[in-house]
This record gives sequence, structure tokens and C-alpha cells, in this order.
Amino acid sequence: AHTKIVFNIPWAAEPFHHHRDLRTHTGSQLSLMNNIIRITRTLVEPTPDLYRTVPTGIAIQNARTRLTYPLTRDGYHLSKDSGRYLAALTFLCTLTGTNPDQLAPDPEVQDQAVLIKAAQLAIERPNVVTFMPQE
Repeated sequence: AHTKIVFNIPWAAEPFHHHRDLRTHTGSQLSLMNNIIRITRTLVEPTPDLYRTVPTGIAIQNARTRLTYPLTRDGYHLSKDSGRYLAALTFLCTLTGTNPDQLAPDPEVQDQAVLIKAAQLAIERPNVVTFMPQE
């Protein structure tokens, strides 16, 4: 009776990823991400009983605009360090309402400030990829 339905917005595969189901997409990674956003808005969000969406894919794509290394380990599955950290951060903050920059820093996380900002922007603007310029 207390179950809530949450949809995790997926991320686009890395450009070098060659999964057979993704070969039909001829656009760029950003084009694929924009299609994911469009489909989420038109088909998922109107679903009755949907509690909320978690903008994990948006956070990943936000971070990709700034970082020079992939956030996946094989082109699709998130890396065990920064990729999973960003996904967990986005989930935690979306579901609890916590602001990502209010969490205790972890000195083990590479580029933590970028990941926090990527999650924060995704939560604030879940329907658009935000380009994060070099500071």
C-alpha cells in the first residue's frame, strides 16, 4: 500500500559503444539523450501513480559536458567509481530532497565538485542537458 513508483531516466551510451540494439540510432550522443528526455516527458511522466522520475541520465550527460573521461566502464554500464557515485548522488538527493552540495565531501571521489554540480543541475532542470563549462 505504501509502494511508490519511481522511473530512473537512463543515460545515452558512449559514442564508442556498439550494442546491436543501439546501432539504429544515427544521431549523436546528445541527440539520443534528447530523445530519452522527450520519451520520458511524453510517455513516462503521464503514467498514473508515477511518484517521480530520477534524472540520473541527465546528471550523467551534464557531467560528460565537462569531464574528459567516460563515466561508463564498457560504453553503457556505469563506472564503479565516478559513474556510480553520480547515479547514487542523484538518486539520494532526488528522493530525499537533499541538496547535493550539502553532503559531506568524500576525498576518494575524483572530480567530486563537478559530479555534485552535475547532479544538482539535473535535479533543478530534469528536462534539459546543461553544458558545464570549464572553470
